[in-house]
Amino acid sequence: WWTDMTVTVFVVREGGKWRLANALPRTTHSWRRDKVGPITYVYAPEYPYNRMRAQRAVAFTDSLAAAFGVPPLAPLTYYLLPDVDAVYRIMGLESRVKFGAAGGAAQPVNRQLFSGIPALGEEYRHELAHLVLAPLITSDTWYFIGEGVATWIGGTGGADFPTAARALAATLAARPALSLDSVLTRSYPTPISYPAGAVLSAMIYGHGGTPAVKELLSAGPTLADVRRIVARLLQRSWPEVVRDWRARVLDYASDASAGPPPRHL
Repeated sequence: WWTDMTVTVFVVREGGKWRLANALPRTTHSWRRDKVGPITYVYAPEYPYNRMRAQRAVAFTDSLAAAFGVPPLAPLTYYLLPDVDAVYRIMGLESRVKFGAAGGAAQPVNRQLFSGIPALGEEYRHELAHLVLAPLITSDTWYFIGEGVATWIGGTGGADFPTAARALAATLAARPALSLDSVLTRSYPTPISYPAGAVLSAMIYGHGGTPAVKELLSAGPTLADVRRIVARLLQRSWPEVVRDWRARVLDYASDASAGPPPRHL
């Protein structure tokens, strides 16, 4: 769908010369701002801003940073939008494909977070987890692992981890050929791949705590590396990991196995 997108840029006069400029500062220059801890929230005047939820978000990032032994969240600009299409619009992007209130994005390099899902709004834990844990992510970190850990901690697509895990269990029951190996080696949509990684993260946390999850984030750069490190962290062979992962996912359909991460996360 990227081929359907158009990009709008601005032209500004600087130092006697005309230069291209990003849309974002100009599309949001009149918006309201509220600083809560390290986070500066930016939102249109009509957006139903919730400061209490913003305060919870800061407490969450502090707790997560302490649990993983990383620095507290650095200053962050957090944009609040009614849907993903509005997120793209303030960036100067327009697409014929519409996404609705379905998610957002984090930009660790630019210290920015964009929330296009008002149900989470100021407390988008999945994306906040990406930003807090950025010091543990390397170029070798598998996308599946990084998104899995963030989903275990903060949910995905507006659903918390228990809800996403139960949906994955229903999918797995209906698709017997689906396995941890197939998710690792093929391209699956987010509602499958993210919870699949989250379940694996929960298994590893249950076996070795936060240090094991930190080591999981360093697994890579090859599939063989991932399998080797996961098998070692769980102290079982890879075929046993695949078998146990499937059993764990299916357990979530019938009980509370997929409880939220520990309170300190």
